Amino acid sequence: MPVLNRRKPRASGGQSDEEEAPPSKPRRQQRQSSEENEIEEVSSGGDDDNGVQHEDTDLAQAVKNLVRLAMACEVRRQVVRRADVTTKVLSTSRVPFKKVFNAARSELREKFGMDLEELPLKEKVTIAQKRNAQVQNKVQTNSGMWILVSTLPADFRSPLVLPPGIGPTPFDEATYTGLYTFMLSVIVLSGGCIAESRMMRYIAQVSGADAADKNTEKLLARMVKDRYILRERDGAVPSGAEERFDYYVGPRGRVEVSSESVAGVVRAVYDPQGQNAVDELEKKIAGSLGIKPKERVTVNEDDTDEDSVAGAVADEGQRRRSKRTRDAD
Repeated sequence: MPVLNRRKPRASGGQSDEEEAPPSKPRRQQRQSSEENEIEEVSSGGDDDNGVQHEDTDLAQAVKNLVRLAMACEVRRQVVRRADVTTKVLSTSRVPFKKVFNAARSELREKFGMDLEELPLKEKVTIAQKRNAQVQNKVQTNSGMWILVSTLPADFRSPLVLPPGIGPTPFDEATYTGLYTFMLSVIVLSGGCIAESRMMRYIAQVSGADAADKNTEKLLARMVKDRYILRERDGAVPSGAEERFDYYVGPRGRVEVSSESVAGVVRAVYDPQGQNAVDELEKKIAGSLGIKPKERVTVNEDDTDEDSVAGAVADEGQRRRSKRTRDAD
């Protein structure tokens, strides 16, 4: 009989096939899981990018709103309060206040030549206010109120370059600016405090009420409202006596009207003639305000032509700018 070549089943081979088959399924699962992980990583990365873009958009919009708020407040001489920033700027934004505030200041400095400066705390001027401040345990370190100030160099702050505001008219704005600058100068030169009766006399002498088209009380009330001056009661009032008030420099006045501004008002009012008179006035200004006397510009008497005078003034200006640069370094 022919021998049939039959394949006999191998127990060991069959067993190995059965043992090798199961691992194929986990490998497929591993490939699927790795692909799913890659998809999740890509999708999560897209979410992160979208989150960053959304945050940048929120920051840009919040900065724009804060800049607009600051300019709108400055037109009306109102302060920018932190509470107003929280409710009007950050109510729909998740960006922190400090980040928005610093970005807005950079925007104002770089594009508008302005900056937000915090107002100092209201001074305790009366005895009662000082006593209450000692009793209170909580010490306030900042006011939480800001105003816009110019960061332009002094040469560009001339009225010819930087005219007065628009409201209600440029003339009224310039008049009001001159009046509160003059009154603040009087308060500073009077030792930081002046009685209301003296204040009224000064305003009458310069025709302040007529120039501002308001009576004297309304003019002073506007200065108090704008925080240029403070009006405080002069101690306890005896029964039947009339109340007396004193005026002090307010927080906004301390920021906008510096000692150099007061010195400029004094020079403009007295307008001394002759070098000796100028030197004497500068000594008095320095003693009253605690500042250095204004440096003297000397011109050779023989060089009386305009070119020589202009050259001397230009050299003096260049020397002062170089000095400011060295001090800044």
